[in-house]
Amino acid sequence: MDFDGTITRNDVVDGILDRFTTNRNWEKIEQEWARGLIGSKECLTRQLADVRLTERELESYLESVELDPGFLEFEKWLCGQGIDRVILSDGFDYFIRKVFACREVPHIPFLSNSLRFEGGRLIPDFPHAGESCGRCGHCKGSTLRSVRSRLGHVVFVGDGLSDLCALPESGTVFAKGRLAEHCHTNGIACHEVRDFRDVQRGMETALQEVLAGRNR
Repeated sequence: MDFDGTITRNDVVDGILDRFTTNRNWEKIEQEWARGLIGSKECLTRQLADVRLTERELESYLESVELDPGFLEFEKWLCGQGIDRVILSDGFDYFIRKVFACREVPHIPFLSNSLRFEGGRLIPDFPHAGESCGRCGHCKGSTLRSVRSRLGHVVFVGDGLSDLCALPESGTVFAKGRLAEHCHTNGIACHEVRDFRDVQRGMETALQEVLAGRNR
């Protein structure tokens, strides 16, 4: 599952850019990325170069980030069902750790881009960039391909254009926002959802159908 805009109600990176950039150039760069003119590695590097903030300002912002209203209950349900889960993010580890720590969220495995705070600046790194993908900083499709043989059926939950590479590698897709629009426009099967309460209901129904099929 995705993090920014999926587990969180809004995109954490966009919120930081909106509040702490020295100009509005980040929006133009975002449009270049959305149109496929640049990849997210270049996009994020250029955008974050204009961010200036103190560590306390960053901490205060991350403390204000809201989670999807159904996420914590969904996470509890997954654990109760013994379902493996992992967060795949084209955002940053620093933000994921801080947001979860503020809310005492139990540890959830995740893979993301890396970030360090240094002298009022945010310095990104991209350890999971897919060699064959020019779009993503962290290519979720490449990650899923590398582990799919041991995962079995993949259920993916996402909300945006950074999730496109995950679609061909996922058996079931729960989508909201721009990801749902993309799926509908391109004839890609998905379950459109508003939040994790919808995702949980959809997965509960799917599990009941599987069990019913086994008992016939």
